[in-house]
Amino acid sequence: MPHRYPMLLVDRITALEEGSHIEALKNVTINEPFFQGHFPAHPIMPAVLIIEAMAQAGGLLLLHSVDDPNDKLMYFMSIDGAKFRRPVTPGDQLRFVVRLLKLKNRISKMRAEAFVDGQLVAEASSWPPSWTGGRHERARASGRLRGSGGEPRVDVTVGPGTLIGPHVRVGDRTRIDAHALITGWARVGADCHIHHGAVLGSPRRTSSTRAPSRTSRSAIAPRSAST
Repeated sequence: MPHRYPMLLVDRITALEEGSHIEALKNVTINEPFFQGHFPAHPIMPAVLIIEAMAQAGGLLLLHSVDDPNDKLMYFMSIDGAKFRRPVTPGDQLRFVVRLLKLKNRISKMRAEAFVDGQLVAEASSWPPSWTGGRHERARASGRLRGSGGEPRVDVTVGPGTLIGPHVRVGDRTRIDAHALITGWARVGADCHIHHGAVLGSPRRTSSTRAPSRTSRSAIAPRSAST
């Protein structure tokens, strides 16, 4: 797992069956940094962090279900049916049970539940994390990028952890830093620099919508002549 404090929310794995399920624990203590503001007089673990912890457990399961796990990164794409049954407070021990329902190509589908003292406190009916290949595979991916007319792109560099959708078009001599996400029908011009962690995308054009515009320069910086 690439996560580190304070975002590492899984303390221990108690059971794991590759391609099937995982059980993991999170000990919730008053020293958690989020309790300083959520809420000072009534500490409650934020529900979104319970979801994040379940997603991390699911990511561990997925990493143990694919080849070359040390060369993979997971991306959280969507969540369905999230429900929270009762608050989680300091002193609770969260037990996560995550089951892998489907794994096809780079997309997976899972179901997760969180328990405290055997009582269900949170669940998500499904959420599909997607994974992207390792550094060398991503470097080769730059040769598969296409321009607006479908032609191969040249001199495009892609950083580690970056995920680029199949319909994205990228111009020549563009640099995409690490851990960026470009999805949908986005169009990126030539000689651009997409910074670390940028998230870009545009919907597919239909007869009732205008053509998606090129990604704004507020998210992309032109490369200098020296680069």
